[in-house]
Amino acid sequence: EALVRGKHLSMGFVYPDKFIPIAEETKQIIQIGEFVLEEAIKTVSYWKSLHLCAGRIAINVSGVQLEDGNFTQILQKYIKRYNVDSNNIEIEVTESAIMKNPHNWIKILNEIAELGISISMDDFGTGYSSLAYLKKFPVSLLKIDKSFVDDLPNDHDDAVIVSTIISMAQSLGIKTIAEGVETQDQKDYLKSANCDFMQGYLLSKPMSKTDTQNWLKMIKQ
Repeated sequence: EALVRGKHLSMGFVYPDKFIPIAEETKQIIQIGEFVLEEAIKTVSYWKSLHLCAGRIAINVSGVQLEDGNFTQILQKYIKRYNVDSNNIEIEVTESAIMKNPHNWIKILNEIAELGISISMDDFGTGYSSLAYLKKFPVSLLKIDKSFVDDLPNDHDDAVIVSTIISMAQSLGIKTIAEGVETQDQKDYLKSANCDFMQGYLLSKPMSKTDTQNWLKMIKQ
């Protein structure tokens, strides 16, 4: 997953929850988002040339970017420029953003899916999405929000919610990934509940592009 951080001279690293809302309000997220999109696609292209990456890179996309109207064309431009297969790209959109205007989003997401690109719904369980809409979205992956994972396996309610999301996704032919996995007990529970994928500090903290490349080289050996 491609992550972006702001680096301030006196404040140090500024995290997305601080600068993304401002960037969205001022529409600067469109320029920031395109920069991240190009960097991610360029990077996965380079890693493929080194035979280090055969999977997908997930890129977070703001609703403001998608509603700007040119996102699909911009996506196609960079895929062509860096000669990347569409199945190496995954676009992440938040559930809350989708549900602000679901009718419009169905059209936008279908355009992306028609390019052969996977779509994941981020922070699932926090945006009150209607199941009637969920089955219409071309979503291939649901990301279970960290807030439901934090107290696993001891919190009964969270355990029931997570198990229900996984079961529902399986019935719809959608994969699941749990966010914020930090303990072995969480991992064991999610594995027993048949969660397809996990991410979190237990598996790896975020790494720079260089460190990730070195890690890919190490696991390839």
